[in-house]
Amino acid sequence: MNILVFQQFYTNSKEAGISRFSIFADEWAKQGIKTTIISGSINYMAGEKKRNSAFKLFWKEIEEDNITVIRVYASSVGYRTFIGRVFSYITFIFSAFIAGMFVEKHDVVIASSPPIFIGFVAYAVSFFRRSKFVFEVRDPWPDVAVALGYVKSKTIISFINSIARLFYRKAKLIIVNSPGLKEYLIGKKGISENKIGIVLNPVTTTPLNSKKIAEEMRTEMNWNNKFVVIYSGAMSAVYDFDTILNVAKKLSKYPKILFVFVGDGRQKSHIIERVKNEKIANVLLLPSVSYQKVKWLIASADIGIAVLKDLSTLKHVYSTKTFDYMSAGKPVVLAMKGVNADLICRDANAGICLNPGDSHGIEMAILELSNNPNKLDKLGKNGYEFAAKNLSARKLSTDYINLLKPIVVPQRKSN
Repeated sequence: MNILVFQQFYTNSKEAGISRFSIFADEWAKQGIKTTIISGSINYMAGEKKRNSAFKLFWKEIEEDNITVIRVYASSVGYRTFIGRVFSYITFIFSAFIAGMFVEKHDVVIASSPPIFIGFVAYAVSFFRRSKFVFEVRDPWPDVAVALGYVKSKTIISFINSIARLFYRKAKLIIVNSPGLKEYLIGKKGISENKIGIVLNPVTTTPLNSKKIAEEMRTEMNWNNKFVVIYSGAMSAVYDFDTILNVAKKLSKYPKILFVFVGDGRQKSHIIERVKNEKIANVLLLPSVSYQKVKWLIASADIGIAVLKDLSTLKHVYSTKTFDYMSAGKPVVLAMKGVNADLICRDANAGICLNPGDSHGIEMAILELSNNPNKLDKLGKNGYEFAAKNLSARKLSTDYINLLKPIVVPQRKSN
């Protein structure tokens, strides 16, 4: 099977953040499945352009056994603004279409959304190259953008919804990364249940017996006498960093508790400003680092935290950083409603779940875990075991291929 993926913000393990298709492609390559990924020239988290992107419309970044990654031009003008981001989407579409028409024919063409507009290029290439079109939905667009106030015009909202309906209709298969998104598409968009498959985001578990490396990093970071609460990943608008900072201020009277933020994004400047102006001394801000390094930073911490804004659309999605926490054997303090809370606290019993904005509850959860090493250890092991069993790259990559086979095999038989 040959697979072509369009994902504008693809990243590999050596970059800040990691794409699910980086992990899937590695697993598929072992099975002889060829994967070509066409992606943009800007790192989503850091907002940095790739080298050579100013000089070429597209170029091969990686070409190895069964995996090819092609980078294409996308505008970085005003990238941190909503209008700039949309312009980046549009320029990517044109560049990606040209690149897509030059690669070999594939059995399946996957559009990984958001952004929603990526469906245009994937569907067009699948149409002209006579491949099967698969639409992957990782966020409930445009509902999230509307809830955050980025899109207010009813005309634009109606237009985006029309685009989404077109892709839902044209796709041979729709793949989502949470059961909540499947319910959302069935209930809100009227999509047939039989057309939707679920594949969660995979993780690579950090071996629990690798404590030596974690201890060395704790020493390097001067965390030996600290109880470290870590947030890792994109500092995007859906996260409620003000609540975390408010909790940090209240817990500043406990010298051993340290809050560490690792990553980048549009809210980072706000976090820096608050920490500086309010002199929140128990907060450490670290830049974006590779996925490989961030896993060791998480392994060196004591608990992971994720606090999302109280938006009804978010109850359908997973905060995938919570998967990273579990895969490193760290308990999760999660302030979020919906499927993510169900997975962490009901299915995995891997943390403490609270309502969005519950700063007092978050404060009490951190204090409880810092004073109860047995519970800390138990929740961490529960999460690790759940991740190893249900979120492994091997299992989920196989699940993905099993969803694709029914739409690919008939096509091959007819050729």
